[in-house]
Amino acid sequence: MSSFPPTESRGLGTEGATSTSSPSAHRTARTLHMKFTARRRPGRESLKPIARRRDVLAQRQPEVANKEAEVDSMKRMVLTVALVGTMVVAGTVAASADVNDSWITTKAKIALLTTAGFSVNGANVDTINGDVTMHGKVATTEDRTRAEQTVRKVSGVKSVNNLLQVVPDSIKEEVAAKDSEVKDRVEASLKADIKMKDVNVASVNKGVVLLSGKTDSLNETLRAIENAYSVKGVHRVASELQTIENQD
Repeated sequence: MSSFPPTESRGLGTEGATSTSSPSAHRTARTLHMKFTARRRPGRESLKPIARRRDVLAQRQPEVANKEAEVDSMKRMVLTVALVGTMVVAGTVAASADVNDSWITTKAKIALLTTAGFSVNGANVDTINGDVTMHGKVATTEDRTRAEQTVRKVSGVKSVNNLLQVVPDSIKEEVAAKDSEVKDRVEASLKADIKMKDVNVASVNKGVVLLSGKTDSLNETLRAIENAYSVKGVHRVASELQTIENQD
C-alpha cells in the first residue's frame, strides 16, 4: 500500500474559496473611483462660464422686454394716428359735402325765384350729394320744364327730381293789387327784418319786384328774395343784390 504526502490546506471551506486583498489593491481602486467621479462631476471652475451666461441672459431679459414694449407702443401710436387721420379726412369730406349741398340749395332756390319766364309758388329745394329735389307750384307744364332746366344749370347739380305741381291760373286765388301798394308792402316786410337794412325795392312792375342793395351772405340774399316773394300781389322777384362775402 503506497502512501502520498499530506496536502496543505489553501483555505478552501465548504462555501468556496476566499481571498484577501492587499492594501495596494485598495488604494488602486480608490484612485480609479476618484478619477471616474471627477470626470462625471464638473468642478466649480468649469461651472463659472455657465453661471456667467445665465447672468447675461438674466440681464438681457428686461432689455428685450423693454424693446418689445417700445415696439408695441409705437405700433399702437401709428394705428392711433392712422385712425385719427382717417376720421379727420372723413369728417372733412362730409363737412365739405354738407357745405356744397347747402350752397347748391341756396343757389337753386334763388334761381327758381328770380329767373324770368316762369313763377314758382311755395318753392322748396332739398339737396343731398348734389341730387336736387324741388317742390312747389307752377302755372303750366312749360313752366315746370323751364324751372327744371334752370336748376340743372346751377353748378354742382348732378340730378333733379322735379316734383313741381302744375296749378293753372284759372283755379288759383289771385289778389289784384297796384304796383305802388305791392312796393309799400314789400318795403315794410323788409324793414321788419334787421338783417335786411341794406336791401331796397328798386321797382315793381306788374307784380314783378326788383330788389337792389347788399347782403352779408348768399343765405341772406335768399332770405330777402323769399321775404319779398311772400308778399301778396308779388308774382316774381328779380334780384340785383350784391353779396359782400363773394367780393374780393
